[in-house]
Amino acid sequence: MAEEAPPDYGALPLSEKLSHKVWKARSLGYEEAAKLFKRIDDEKSSEYSKFAGQIKKFVTDTNALAQDKGLDAALVFVEYAAVAAKIAGDVVEGVVIKCLNQKPKTKEKGALICLMFIEIEQAAAVQEELMKGFDNKQPKIVAACIDILTRGINEFGPKVINIKTLMKVLPKLFEHSDKTVREQAKALATELFRWLRDAVKPSLSGLKPVQLKELEDSWAALPSDPARPTRLLRSQQARAAEAPAAAAATGGDEGEVEVAAAEEIDPYDLIEAIAVLEKLPKDFFDKLAEKKWQERKEALDALLEIVSQPKLATGSYADLLQALKKVVTKDTNVMLVALGAKCVALLAVGLRKGFAQYVGPLFAPFLEKFKEKKVNVVSALREAMDAMLQAVGVQQQIEDILTVGLESKNPAVKAETILLLTRSFCKSSPAMVPKPMLKQLCPVLMKKFDDTTPLVRDATAECLGTLLKLLGERAMSAYFADLDKSRSAKVNEAAEKAEITPPKGAAVVKKTTPPAKAAAATAAAAATGGEESAFLGADEPKAPVKKRPALSSDRRKAAKAAADDAGGEGSGDAKPKDPEPAKAAAPPARKPPMKKAATAKPAAKPSAAASGGKAKAASSKGGDGGPFKEPEGPPEPNIAAEELDEKAAAVFPAELLTALESKAWKERLQAYEDLVTALKGMSETHTYLVIKLMAKKPGWKDTNFQVMKAKFETVVYLAQNTPFGKKSAQCVFPGLVDKLGDIKIKTVSCEALSAIAEALSLNYVSLQASKLALEHKSPKVQQEALVWLNNALREFGLAINIKPHIDYIKTCLSATNPGVRTAAIALLGTAYLFLGGQLRMFFEEEKPALLSQIDAEFEKMKDEKAPVPTRGAKAGEDPSVGGGGGGGGGGGSNAY
Repeated sequence: MAEEAPPDYGALPLSEKLSHKVWKARSLGYEEAAKLFKRIDDEKSSEYSKFAGQIKKFVTDTNALAQDKGLDAALVFVEYAAVAAKIAGDVVEGVVIKCLNQKPKTKEKGALICLMFIEIEQAAAVQEELMKGFDNKQPKIVAACIDILTRGINEFGPKVINIKTLMKVLPKLFEHSDKTVREQAKALATELFRWLRDAVKPSLSGLKPVQLKELEDSWAALPSDPARPTRLLRSQQARAAEAPAAAAATGGDEGEVEVAAAEEIDPYDLIEAIAVLEKLPKDFFDKLAEKKWQERKEALDALLEIVSQPKLATGSYADLLQALKKVVTKDTNVMLVALGAKCVALLAVGLRKGFAQYVGPLFAPFLEKFKEKKVNVVSALREAMDAMLQAVGVQQQIEDILTVGLESKNPAVKAETILLLTRSFCKSSPAMVPKPMLKQLCPVLMKKFDDTTPLVRDATAECLGTLLKLLGERAMSAYFADLDKSRSAKVNEAAEKAEITPPKGAAVVKKTTPPAKAAAATAAAAATGGEESAFLGADEPKAPVKKRPALSSDRRKAAKAAADDAGGEGSGDAKPKDPEPAKAAAPPARKPPMKKAATAKPAAKPSAAASGGKAKAASSKGGDGGPFKEPEGPPEPNIAAEELDEKAAAVFPAELLTALESKAWKERLQAYEDLVTALKGMSETHTYLVIKLMAKKPGWKDTNFQVMKAKFETVVYLAQNTPFGKKSAQCVFPGLVDKLGDIKIKTVSCEALSAIAEALSLNYVSLQASKLALEHKSPKVQQEALVWLNNALREFGLAINIKPHIDYIKTCLSATNPGVRTAAIALLGTAYLFLGGQLRMFFEEEKPALLSQIDAEFEKMKDEKAPVPTRGAKAGEDPSVGGGGGGGGGGGSNAY
């Protein structure tokens, strides 16, 4: 009798396979289901809904081999199906019970399913089921549940988890009888500390001393850098997908996931509030009224212990604060005065905005108490007053500050009031210092410069310097007009030292001028003999030091014509927007005659950059940060795409035009050689026409590098031998920048950019090239653009407007590609040759590691002299702006 053939489970329908009694059939069904889930295009497809009720069975299959396939299918389903969000709780429950006590491979797949549910925004359901697992009798399951939550916080950040709920049960996990569970609890506490820092300590204060010691050791080993999520939620992925170019421009690895602007987490919101009033001893107020100071101290010590918590519950604190006010203002024992002020400070910190209602009655008496000379009292009062202003802001208490503090006859009260303002401004944003308040405060502060006490005068300079850094020079210049040089220098010095840390979530007002440049502006004013205030901007193009006469109607028309011409209207080309349209139109548009320009007296001698000395921060023309003068360039005709062939046929032989478009690269190559020969024999130039011909399909995307090289050599010839305008430049820039990353033709690409810079200006070419390079996806292009500019500065001198280039370099310094950052630092080194040490103040806010690299580069350059410019613009630049090196070296005089 023949043996019976084994059943063919593969021939069964999918639904029968998934519900079959034989595990092999179910295993085949899970594999088929996983493939089906991947093939469905629409995440909301009804096909997914058919399987939603079965996914829990996938992960709880009783056969280990089938369960393994079921977990794979479940993970695919959760990843691709929108309906998966509805079954999160049931599936995670099955994972906890049937997967987390299995072999490591099964446990890991279960964990991946839980993390995928978090990714699709179902963290609440996942956390609920995992925390139910904390009560499981099997330690394996408890430890695995803790581990998954730890991984979830590590990958997605604590915002996706209810930290309050987790912190309530965390101390109990440290008491578990199983060592593995305790180790996982320690790992969870360490991960929470990595994100929340000291905010986790109150919840764990009841642990055993040995456990606390182990935790503190693990916390100390953590890096100091802020933690950032390594994985995105679906909503975050959608937002990131809207701007793929920004991510590609950084040149990061494909595997890296970084949240560009991760939400700031305020640990205060995640902490359980302490009910102070409920914990007060019943005899607290009686003891506080005792005549024996020891009794009063005992009451205050008890209160201090209660309020020494980061978050306090709201309630009616009026009676308590009234009693504390009496201690601070009336008690004869200075130790108790300091203790009372400390309690007020902790109450204000713990209640935050909830303390605002109590500030009014306390503020003025506490200010007056600054007359106390004891250091411990003054220190405690400072803490209390700082916390009060954090709760209400300076504006609400400005009247008490002006009348009680600044008008006090006691120098210590005045000085401490001013220092209080300084500390408050250091923790403010510009929006927190409105103009009306500034008008009230600044005139009173200015009078304190004449105070007979040095402590008050020094505090005044520090406060005004902090305001200068916070608000910028435009906002503060009106108040500094009458300051002498020594006081100006003190305020500038204070501005440089001030550290502003605005509160999280505060509105940020864009400052027009980095206040640290005030010292440079002072030097510029002294060097030029000008009468400008030392506080007026070194880089505020919209706020000149002195009013300029209005342009005549003729000059306005000429400026408008220049702006229209620079825009290349009607050319039919897609051109990058000029980065500085306002600056290009600001100076008179009409070029001075060449003869007159040759005899005009330059603002800076040609040898300023060539002599080896560092360029000044500002000159008599450039120190006010006025617009950087750009050449107009020669006018060029408008050539629409449809009339290009007709115009070309009227100038060049038909054989040549046909060869330029030939499919054979050798014919195209020969055609470009013939084109240059033809151009040399022509009496009339056709620069823009030739550029448009070269840009015609395939244009700058020609696949043969020899042909591309010939095209760029043609561009070099045109730039050096014919009138080369901005329309031509805009047409050729995209191709030149794109090929900077091609090792075979980057040399001729760089030479073409430099040739155009000679024809127009280095500043114009550099701004266009840097903009295109930053938009490019290839880090190699960004790196080579920096290298080109570095070499160009050595050839042309500092013939660029520094401000936009500083922003460009800062962007490159933040790139993830190390080659880009290295090239940016090298470019800074070359700029240092012209600008000297003042260049560093633009980068004071960079990370210490980056600053040390910049300093090392400057150190290498300190003994090197600024190179003599060997090339210069030939487009008729105003010699009052740039005079050295053929129009290149003088650019440094207008750098600021």
